[in-house]
Amino acid sequence: MKAETAMAFDGKFDPDLPWRDARNLGFNATTGPFFFASLGGGLGRFYLDTDERHRNFGGVCHGGVYMTLLDYAMGLSASEAAEGRRCATISMETQFLSAARLGERVHGESRVVRLTRDICFLEAEAWSADRKVARSTSIYKYLANQTGAAAP
Repeated sequence: MKAETAMAFDGKFDPDLPWRDARNLGFNATTGPFFFASLGGGLGRFYLDTDERHRNFGGVCHGGVYMTLLDYAMGLSASEAAEGRRCATISMETQFLSAARLGERVHGESRVVRLTRDICFLEAEAWSADRKVARSTSIYKYLANQTGAAAP
């Protein structure tokens, strides 16, 4: 897999992608539903429609919602890039750039930057309306002898 120096995502939401419910189980069910569209080659798009559950004390979307959505999307991209292998986050760094208002859709793109036999390096960004609200980089470790269950 070829490394990219910067994301090329333009921040535009595409309603015509093959969106699917991203297996909103456990913790993700309390925050979601999340939706994911695989574009192949470790590239994915995601979205979440915010509501009152996502509110922080300032009245806008809580940063933890961004982190959850970005982590989940990058994990799906990592899994799909490795033919369904399950993986776990071992490192994630997130920058908060702006705030999504409640009722807005938070959407974005996750991308594999580098893939090795055991480790996957990714980046993602999230947008709301015409604003980039967060960006993240992460490292995922593939779990031994486990396939199929992580990708929706």
